[in-house]
Amino acid sequence: MSGTSRRLALAVGLVTCALVLSTSVVLSPAVARDVPRLEGQPVISRSADAGPVTARSAVVPAGYRGWETVPGVIRADGQDSFRLEVTVNAPVRRVWLEHVYGHWEPFQRELQDDGQGADRLAQDGVYSTGPITRSATAPVVDMCPRTEDPCVDGLALEDIGTVMLESPEGTTSSLLIAPSVGLVRPDVPDAVGRRLGPDVLAASHVVAVRSGHGGQEFLRTRDITRLAPLARTVYAALPDAFDVLMAFTTSHLERAPSSFGRNFVAGTHLQVRTPFTGTGLQPHDDSAYYGSAGKLQGINVFDTLRRGITADIATHELLHQWGAYIDPGLGISDGAHYYNWSSAESLIGGFRWLGGLGDSFDKDCSEGANGAHHASPLDLYLMGLTSGDGVPPQRVDTARRICDPSGAADYSTVTIDDIQARHGIRTPGPATAQRAFRLGFVVESAGRELAPAELTFYNELARHYAASIPDSAPDPHLDQGWVPITRFFGHATTWRSDVTLAPPPPSPASPLSVQSSPPAPPPPPPAPAARQSAPSSLITDATAPSVTLSGSRSQKLGPAVLVQVACPDEACIAVGRATVRVPRSGTRSKTHRSKTVTRSIAKGSTARIRLTLSSAARAAIGRALRSRRAVAASITFTASDAANNRTQRSRQVKLRR
Repeated sequence: MSGTSRRLALAVGLVTCALVLSTSVVLSPAVARDVPRLEGQPVISRSADAGPVTARSAVVPAGYRGWETVPGVIRADGQDSFRLEVTVNAPVRRVWLEHVYGHWEPFQRELQDDGQGADRLAQDGVYSTGPITRSATAPVVDMCPRTEDPCVDGLALEDIGTVMLESPEGTTSSLLIAPSVGLVRPDVPDAVGRRLGPDVLAASHVVAVRSGHGGQEFLRTRDITRLAPLARTVYAALPDAFDVLMAFTTSHLERAPSSFGRNFVAGTHLQVRTPFTGTGLQPHDDSAYYGSAGKLQGINVFDTLRRGITADIATHELLHQWGAYIDPGLGISDGAHYYNWSSAESLIGGFRWLGGLGDSFDKDCSEGANGAHHASPLDLYLMGLTSGDGVPPQRVDTARRICDPSGAADYSTVTIDDIQARHGIRTPGPATAQRAFRLGFVVESAGRELAPAELTFYNELARHYAASIPDSAPDPHLDQGWVPITRFFGHATTWRSDVTLAPPPPSPASPLSVQSSPPAPPPPPPAPAARQSAPSSLITDATAPSVTLSGSRSQKLGPAVLVQVACPDEACIAVGRATVRVPRSGTRSKTHRSKTVTRSIAKGSTARIRLTLSSAARAAIGRALRSRRAVAASITFTASDAANNRTQRSRQVKLRR
């Protein structure tokens, strides 16, 4: 059985066990850190059947308990700190942390509700730690389980520990999901924010909304009225420019007991508008309910920090905009997810089947529900990007075996003709289907503003998700890391995650050092319309800086690799490093990286930069060169300007003896 197969089998087993946990059960450290992630059934928005919409409160609703790290992201500099707050909403004797993970300086693990120190109010049911600081010498492990993938640089997620509760009767239990915190490396520049209202702050690629717990309540209930206030706040401040909203939350809520089914949900898709046919969904438009004038198609909500921030979860929910709504009667899906014993090989179910001997097939569980390099042929058809001719027969293991090493010899088959006979041909098709998509990343915080490190963290996530990938980089595998999706869909699709803003009016600076600009001229009177849209000009400076890399393309092995970095048109901050993959006989190549270098470069200037290699890297490279193996250093630099626009450039340097 492959490693992927073993992971899947473990996950299936954990789901079975987790659903029968009682409140008196204490999760082991391994389970608490890696509780199975369930993607919730997609929700079709039907506002006509919904109840009244009310503003969401920052107070955790009755029937919920949960945690929040305040702030949820810190700089990994050994000085920035956070506190953990646990809301219990029930009488308890004590709250404490066990199985503390991560690189934290010593801190008091017993949480207090006495109004002293970091605890804000005595006897309010919110228990707090004192300030927690990360060790300055601890490394920041990037969100990249596969070193060859172009993962987001300078960000990380780290667990804290298992939250334990003791009832007045002495019964011990734990929260299902362990709290975590985000990390930003000290050399990552701060995002520049601009205030759009008393509760809305926007940076170049993310919108922060101070609200309540609506996103978390939606995850646990599927009630669209909990999510509507968040979306309406966004559209009251921004143009109607987004096809899909991608919403993160800073707090994590659970229903008691821990075994409550939707506590395991890490993300849920809300279908707002369906402007196509042939997928199993009926055309509908509920966008006005959320404040959109007909642009918004869906909203994806993700659980907090380590629980919900992975590329496979984000893209899984994004794919629900088009699938998998095929009639369950065809046998390939349950009407929301493809069966994992099928060959759908999609992030929303199934795995790749490889032709074996005769009519038997082997199953490749590295491509499909566990993660994938590309959207499957069926995904692409349902998006309208390809015709039905490109969809191979979909096979379903009649024994319902998932990633069984013996493959599949007994199976049923569903063809594209079967799907089209049931639902019609996907319309619009490849000639006119939408290929340009705009994603709006939103962060909901309960009753507080994001700290600068938090705004930077989420802004970088949003920017990177739709970033271009250097030609020299391989196609990324979408799994537990955070990588761009720009090659995942292909077929001439384009993806944007930048935020469109009106020209900023003059206003006093905010506590978050909000960007200020000269007063804008008065706008012309708005044309009569059902809803007034804000001007769709981009943030004052929306032009990415130009940057060039130069220097010798063949260099003698030494303590460092040399490169010249220039910013000809405007001042920039350049951040980069060198990556060297050293081939080894009989084994996979080993990757070595130089130290990351940050350099401020004046307009029109060129900086000569040394990218220092470790002694172990130089020794390995030397051995490879003596064995006449070719070794090259891949140098990548990202240049950012004052408005946080970014450009990435790469250059290959051949190393020689």
